[in-house]
Amino acid sequence: MLPIYQWKITNSYILEDLRALPTSSWCQVRYSDMIRAPKKTISEISQFAGFDWDQHIEQKLSQSLPVSKMTLSAPSPDKWRKNEKDIATVLPTLKAIIEAN
Repeated sequence: MLPIYQWKITNSYILEDLRALPTSSWCQVRYSDMIRAPKKTISEISQFAGFDWDQHIEQKLSQSLPVSKMTLSAPSPDKWRKNEKDIATVLPTLKAIIEAN
C-alpha cells in the first residue's frame, strides 16, 4: 500500500502547486502520448519551453526511444494492464486526484 500512498500524496502536492501557477507556466505530458507519438510530444514540449529544434534532435527522434536502464520492461501503452486488477482495487481512493487532473 505504501507506493499507492506515496503516489497519492505526491500527486496531491503537485496538483496543489500547479493550481497556484498560471496554466501558461506549465505543460502536462501523458505517458501514453510519449509512447504513441514521441516526436510530436517532444516537439510540443520544446515549443512550450522555447527550445530550438535542430538536426540532432530530429535525428534522435527519428529512431525508437531508448529503454531506460532502470526499467523492468519496454514502454507500452497497455503496460498498466498487467496490474489492472490491483489498480482497480485502489482506483476509488484516487478518484479525487484523477478528476482534478
